[in-house]
Amino acid sequence: MTAKGLFCIFAAAVCFGMMPVWAKLAYETGMDPLALIVLRTVFATIVLLVWFVLKRRPPVVPRGSRVPTLTTCCLYAAMMISYFYACQDLDSGIANALYHLYPVIIAVLSVMLGKSRATLRTWLTLAIALVGFTLLANIGSAAVRAESVALILLAAVLFALYSLKLDTDKMESIDPFALTFYICVTSCVVAGGLWFANGSAPFAISAGALAYALLIALFSTVFGLAAYIEATQILGPVKASILSNAEVVITFAAGALLLSESISAESAVGCALIVAACVLACARQSKENSLESAGKERTREG
Repeated sequence: MTAKGLFCIFAAAVCFGMMPVWAKLAYETGMDPLALIVLRTVFATIVLLVWFVLKRRPPVVPRGSRVPTLTTCCLYAAMMISYFYACQDLDSGIANALYHLYPVIIAVLSVMLGKSRATLRTWLTLAIALVGFTLLANIGSAAVRAESVALILLAAVLFALYSLKLDTDKMESIDPFALTFYICVTSCVVAGGLWFANGSAPFAISAGALAYALLIALFSTVFGLAAYIEATQILGPVKASILSNAEVVITFAAGALLLSESISAESAVGCALIVAACVLACARQSKENSLESAGKERTREG
C-alpha cells in the first residue's frame, strides 16, 4: 500500500508541477484565469463522465459524507481561483514555491488538532523544505506584487485545509474519482458564476488556449487530483504534502525550458534542499514500514 502511495504522490507532483507553466502559456494566448478554470473543469468533467459510463460506476457519495464533500469541494474551488490569479503576475517557479508552504501549514495544524505527533525528524524535514522554499522564492530580489503573494499564500492555506479535510473518516470512504468529479463540477459552477457576475467578455479561445486547458484538465485535474487524493488517504496529509514538494523542482525546470524563466544559484540550492527533504521523508517512511513488517513477522512467529 505504501509503494502505491509513493507512486501516486510523485505522479501527482509531475502533473501539478506542469500546471503553472501551462497556465502561463495559456495566458499568453489571451485567456483569463476564470475562463481557464471553467474550460479546465468542463473538460475534466466530460472525461470523468465518460470514465464513469465506461466503468458503469456512478459517482456516488454516501449520504453521511455529502456535507463534508461539499465543504471539501468549495475549499478546492476557492484555492484554484486564488492560485490561477496569482500565476498571472508571478513566475511559475516562484508561484509554486510559495504555494508549497502548505506542508508547513498542514504539519502545524495537524499537531494543533492532535491528528499527528511531531518528531524531531518531521520538523527537520519541514525546516529543510522551508529553507529551500525561501531560496527558491527569493522574494527580496523578485519584482512581485504584494497582492499576488497574498493570493498564492491564501491558496496554500486553503489547500492545507483541503488536505486535512481529506484525512477524515467520512472522506476516506469516497472514491477518489468521484470526489474529483464533484470538485470539478463545484469549481466550474463557482468560477462560471464569478465570470458572469464580473460581466466578462466572451472567451477569447484559440487552438493553443484549448490545448493548454485540455492538458491541465487531463493531467493536472483528472489524474493529478485523483492521485493526490489516493496518496493522502494512504500516506496521510503530512507525509503526502512533504513528498509532493518534488513538484517545485519540476516547475522550475519546466519554467526554465518552456518560459525562459531564470534559475539563480539560490534557486539551484533551493531545489537541492527540496529534493533532500523528499529523500529524508522517504527514508523515514521506509524505516517505519520496515519496523511495521518486522513487528508483524514477530507476531506471526509468536
